Amino acid sequence: EQREHETLEHRLSEELEAVTVQSRQQASSTLNELSALKVNEPNSSQQFRTKVRPPSREEIDAARIIRAHLDELSELCVELDALEEARDRVDLLVRVREAHASVVLKSPQSVLESKESVSLSSSSSSSASSTFSSSSSSSSSIRSRLDGVRLLSDAFATVSMAEERDRAASAQSVEHAVAVHASTALVQFVHTHLVSALSTLSIQLSRDMSTALLGIGWPRDVDLKRNAKQVQALTDEIESGLVFQQILASLSDVSMVADICRTRYVPEAWLLDLMLRPVVKSFLFHFMGDRKTNDITKPSWFLTYLLDVLSRIDEFLRVVVQPLFDRHQIHQDVKSLVSQGLVRLGHRKLLKDYPRIFQDELFCKLANELISFDRSMRLIHVYPRLPLEIGLPDEGPLTMLDFCTRNESVLLRWIAIEKSSTTNKLREALTSEECWVPAKQSRRSVAPIDRLKGADSLLELESETPPEIIVDVLNILDGVTDRYRFVRGKAVKLRFVEEIQLPMLDFLHSEMSEALSHFFRDTVDQRAFLALISLLHSVSFLVPVLRDWTDSVFFVHIAQAIEKDQSVFEESIVSFQALQERILRSMVSAVGTKFVEQCENYLMTRRLWQNVAEEDVVLSPAFCDA
Repeated sequence: EQREHETLEHRLSEELEAVTVQSRQQASSTLNELSALKVNEPNSSQQFRTKVRPPSREEIDAARIIRAHLDELSELCVELDALEEARDRVDLLVRVREAHASVVLKSPQSVLESKESVSLSSSSSSSASSTFSSSSSSSSSIRSRLDGVRLLSDAFATVSMAEERDRAASAQSVEHAVAVHASTALVQFVHTHLVSALSTLSIQLSRDMSTALLGIGWPRDVDLKRNAKQVQALTDEIESGLVFQQILASLSDVSMVADICRTRYVPEAWLLDLMLRPVVKSFLFHFMGDRKTNDITKPSWFLTYLLDVLSRIDEFLRVVVQPLFDRHQIHQDVKSLVSQGLVRLGHRKLLKDYPRIFQDELFCKLANELISFDRSMRLIHVYPRLPLEIGLPDEGPLTMLDFCTRNESVLLRWIAIEKSSTTNKLREALTSEECWVPAKQSRRSVAPIDRLKGADSLLELESETPPEIIVDVLNILDGVTDRYRFVRGKAVKLRFVEEIQLPMLDFLHSEMSEALSHFFRDTVDQRAFLALISLLHSVSFLVPVLRDWTDSVFFVHIAQAIEKDQSVFEESIVSFQALQERILRSMVSAVGTKFVEQCENYLMTRRLWQNVAEEDVVLSPAFCDA
C-alpha cells in the first residue's frame, strides 16, 4: 500500500508538471498573438479623427480571434486553479500519511521483529491492526503523537469543508461529479487514518494513565506528600490526556468520537471517566458480584463506599486536577463531574437491585439511605453546586434521589408509603388522651412553631403553648417536607403536597369538625366549653404557621406549577378559618345559652324569696340554736 501511494504521488507530480508547462506555453502564445493584433490595430487618435465607418471584414475576424483566445485563457486559468487545488490535496495526503505514521507505531509482526524501535517499520501496514509497542513511551513521544493527531483532525476538518462546498455547488456537469467524488474519497481516506490514530493513542493513554494511577494508590491511599514523584508522573499523564480531550472536543463527528472513546460515567470529560475506571472496577466486584457485600438489605454499604471514595480523592481533585483543567482553559468543575460519575455508578446498582425489593420496609430503608446520601453530598461535598433555597431545578446534575423521581413506578410507591406512614402517625396522635391539652415544656421548642413570629393568637393560654396535636401535626408535615425538599422538579414536589400533606390537613379538619359537632349533642357544660377553647386554640396556632409556609420561597416556587393563581395551602387555610369562625359562633352561642339559663334561675330564685318575704316568717328556737 505504501508503494502504491508513492507511485501515485510520483505520477501525479509528473502530470502536474506537464500540464503546468503546457498551460504556460499556451498562455504565452495567446498573449503574443494578442500583442501582435494590438500592434496591427489602427491608431486610436487617427480613428477618432476620421469619420465613423463600418468595421471591415479583417477587423471582425480579428475581434473573433481575440474573443476565442480570451475564452481559452479563462479556461486555462480554471484548469490552473484546479491543478493547484489537486496539488494541495496531494500535499495534504502526504501530511496525513506522515501524521498517521507518527501515531500508529507498529504492527504485531514488527513488534516481534524489534521491541526497541518505536518508529514505523518500512514493512508495517497502516491498517487498523497496528498496535503499540510493549515498552512505555516517553513524554516527548506522546507529545509528538498528539501533534500528529491534531494535524489529522485539522486535515479532516479541511477536507470536510471542501466536500460540503463541492456538494453545495449548483453546477451539473461531469467535472462537478468528479470533484464531488474526489472530495468524498479524500474525506474517507482522512477519516480512516484519523480513526486509526485516535484509537491507537487512546489505548496508549489509557494504559499509561492506569499505570500512573496505580503508582499513587488510587483511589484508596492517595497521599500527595508521600507519593510526590508518582504524583508528578501522573500529572504529566493528565496533561497529555487533557490535550487529547481537547482534540476530541474539536472534532465535529460526534459519533466517531463516541465509538473510539466510550465514556459511561463522565461523558463530559474523557479523562475523568478514565480516572474513575479503577473505582468502577472495585465497585462492581464488591457490590454487584458474588460477594457478601452485595446485599440488597444493606443499601448503606455501597452508598458509604461512594462517599468514602469521594472524600479520599477530594484533595487530589482540588489541588492537582482542577488547576490543570484551568491551565488548559477547560471550564469544568472537576469534583462536580466526578461526583456525578459516582452517582451514575450508584444508579446502575439501584437499577439492578430494585426489582428484587418487594417489602415496603426494605424500600423505606432504601429511601431513607438515599435521602441521607443526598444530604451528605450537599453538606459535605457541596454537590450539586446550585442555590438550593427552592430545591433542585427540573434539569441539572444527577442526584441519587433522581432514581426515585425519574421512575414513575418507584415514585408512586414512595408516595404511597409516605402517605400511609403519615396517616398512621396522625391517627396515633389523635388517639392520645392529651392531644388537645397544651404541649409539655419539653415539646415547646418545635421547629415550625419557632419560625412563627408575631402570630396574632386569639387566646393567651399557657404562655402561647400550642396543643399536643398541633405540635405532632406540624412535626409530621415538616418532616415530610424535608424528605422531598431536594427532589427534582416542581411537579414532583407538588404531588407530595397534594397527595400527602393536603389530605393530612383535610383529615385533621374533619376530625376537629366532628369533635365540634360532638360537643353540642348534649347540654354544654364546663368540660365541653373547655374543649371548645382547646379547638380554638389549636386552629389559632395552625393557621399562622400555614400562612408562614405559604409565603416561604420554597412553597411559592412549588405554587408556580399550579395553573391557578393561589398558594398550595390556600384552600386548607380557608377551611380552617371557616372552622375557626364556627368555633367562635359556637362559643358565643354556648355562652349566651348558659347566660340565659343562669338568668332564668336567678329570676326564679328571686321570685321565690320575694314571695317568702311577703309572709310572716317565724323561726323556731331549735333553728336559731343550730
